[in-house]
Amino acid sequence: MVEFSNFMYDNQIRVNVRMNYSVFRSLLFNIALMISFLYIIARIKPFREGFKSRPLFFAYFCLNASLLSILCVTFPLYKNNDLVFDIRCNPIIILGMVQGFPAAALGALISELYGMAVRGGLYGFGMVSNDVISAVLGGVFYSINRTRKGKSSILSSFTIPVLFCTSLIACIKDYLIYKYFVPAGSEFIHEMGGIIPAADFASIFIIGVVIKDNIRLFQHNRSLREDAVTDQLTGLKNYRYIVNKVYRLIEDEGKKYKYISFVMLDIDRFKNYNDTFGHIEGNNVLKRLSAILLDSVREGDIVARYGGEEFLIILKGVNIKGAYNIAERVRKNVYDMSANFSDSLNKTHITISAGISCYPVQGNDARELIRNADKALYCAKERGRNNVQIYDIEDTSFYSAAANEENRF
Repeated sequence: MVEFSNFMYDNQIRVNVRMNYSVFRSLLFNIALMISFLYIIARIKPFREGFKSRPLFFAYFCLNASLLSILCVTFPLYKNNDLVFDIRCNPIIILGMVQGFPAAALGALISELYGMAVRGGLYGFGMVSNDVISAVLGGVFYSINRTRKGKSSILSSFTIPVLFCTSLIACIKDYLIYKYFVPAGSEFIHEMGGIIPAADFASIFIIGVVIKDNIRLFQHNRSLREDAVTDQLTGLKNYRYIVNKVYRLIEDEGKKYKYISFVMLDIDRFKNYNDTFGHIEGNNVLKRLSAILLDSVREGDIVARYGGEEFLIILKGVNIKGAYNIAERVRKNVYDMSANFSDSLNKTHITISAGISCYPVQGNDARELIRNADKALYCAKERGRNNVQIYDIEDTSFYSAAANEENRF
């Protein structure tokens, strides 16, 4: 009888070892699946180059996190007639950290519906509570980040501690559920002991580190792309941005806006000013002018340094009259600013000339509209400087005034 009991005990140990091995093997498979999936979606072009709208990014991230959670449900760590263990909560936590509680709740709902469809009665209180806890904690982290920095950033020093606390809470919850709410005859839960909580922690921690590194790389690349289209002196968009974005503006947004006005501005006799007062003072003038331009437009408008002392403003949804009023306000503000700029400027005033063209009245292509605004600018130079001119296709003086500038295009 004793020998039979020892045999049964040894056999049970072998069964438990095989179960433990199977769980950890499934865990490694799930982690590899997550990392591979995240790598693939991170390499998709819209994710690498950035989305044009926040709703599009929200939908993209929700969809992929939900798919990743469904994959975790499809390939669980362990499954029998009474119990199912998986790590589908990790994508839900990550989704909450990046997009907030509503997105995490949506991802959890999709995961739950899929789980109920494929597992039926196996989906119980424990499964639902895991998703709820994951969505809430991810949303709390997102809220803390927005409170601290004014915008969501997963690259916070709190990322790994939050993941650790999340896994710890999940472990405590799992232990209580396994201890007091498991069905009769499910002794496997108690024999597994800390295997499932350890799997929870390991998976959440590893995926958290991978996510953090990938998003750091993503944000670094985005910063490099932003630097590539930013003028280092003034902080405005540069000529590269004009070539890459502005030249496609009418094609991309022409149907969205009834009018799009182009304003070209140039500082009058800036070379003489540089020769007289030096390039440091000249750079200060460019910075002050840039600040005035930014203060004069709305958030969605474009202000770029076209080259040297020449600037381009693009006013979306603004007609010729509105563009003229803005250009005149800028011209007067620059003149008033120069009077108090520095002691050396008390002897002279800085002035600007400006030219305006408007879509679709004076052109249907961004290159053509910039060229016409530039012709109007040089007509303003011909007419005494320190004024604003609107391009007129029937006025031949625009062509004679800009004749020497055609080679610039």
